[in-house]
Amino acid sequence: MFLRHYIFWLFGFVYLWTLYLKFFDPSDSLLNHYLADLVCIPLVLYLTVLILRLLKRDATFELSKLMVLFAVIYFSFLFELALPFISNKYTSDLFDVLCYFIGGGIYVLILSFKEKGAGVAPL
Repeated sequence: MFLRHYIFWLFGFVYLWTLYLKFFDPSDSLLNHYLADLVCIPLVLYLTVLILRLLKRDATFELSKLMVLFAVIYFSFLFELALPFISNKYTSDLFDVLCYFIGGGIYVLILSFKEKGAGVAPL
C-alpha cells in the first residue's frame, strides 16, 4: 500500500472519531465543530477518485487542482449558504469554509507526495 492510502485511512478514522464525540460528548469544543469539516474534503475527494477510477477503468486518474477548488467551493456553497437558508438544522459558519479550503489544500499536498521508487503513484 502507498503512504497516501494510510493518510486517508487515518483521516477516515479521525472523521469517525469526531462523529463519535458529537454523539456521546456533545460539548462545544473547537475539536467537535471543526475537525470533521477539516477532514471531510480530503475524504470525499479520495472516495470520488476511487469511484471515478473504477468507472473510467483508469488507474492513473487524478483530480486536477481546479476540480479540487470546485469541490471546495461547492461544499462551501451547499453547506454554508444553501442548506442554512433552507433548513434551521444547518448553520452558516465562516470557519467551516476556512476548514474546507484547508482540507482541499491538504488533499493537494498529499497528492504531491512522491512514493519512493514509483513513477505515478495511484491513490
